[in-house]
Amino acid sequence: MITYGIGWLITFFIGRSLSEESLLSAILSLIKGILYLWGMATIIMFLGNAEKNLSIKEYLFLGFPKTWETFWLQILLGIIIGIGTILLIIPGIIFAIWYNFSYFTCLLENRGVIKSLGESKKLVKGYGFSVFLRLFVLGLITLALLILFYFILPKNLNILDLIFAIFLQPFVLIYFYLIYKNLREIKPVV
Repeated sequence: MITYGIGWLITFFIGRSLSEESLLSAILSLIKGILYLWGMATIIMFLGNAEKNLSIKEYLFLGFPKTWETFWLQILLGIIIGIGTILLIIPGIIFAIWYNFSYFTCLLENRGVIKSLGESKKLVKGYGFSVFLRLFVLGLITLALLILFYFILPKNLNILDLIFAIFLQPFVLIYFYLIYKNLREIKPVV
């Protein structure tokens, strides 16, 4: 959550006065993206290693080397799910369900980017509809919260990104992790 907040603050306070076309704005967006991915990797490493009772600093150090893998997974999943959605919406949804746990299989099981996709698909096999329902319910809850925040907060303050990054994204990752952990108990690592 720390890296999410820092990335958002950099863009919000410094980037607000810059034009969208400026090089500095692009650099700030890149920094924000790296901090976002680092935060995501750190949360996943915390979830997978919570029993070790490490300090926040140690979890940040665990997550940092995984930022690059998280970046490539983000790109690859964006392409795969994007193409599936362009073809027809249903393949995009199927791909999203199959590959939803790729971050966990990649970062916690050290499978690498490509192998983690196949492992995530194997993990979901036979439980696709059950996973879909859980993700659908989470999507509805997240959408309801975002709509609620949209109407409560002042319109001239774009704080929804911060709320999502600091509060909702970690909640979503925890929810995904619990589903992943449940599936992994049913289908242990081989």
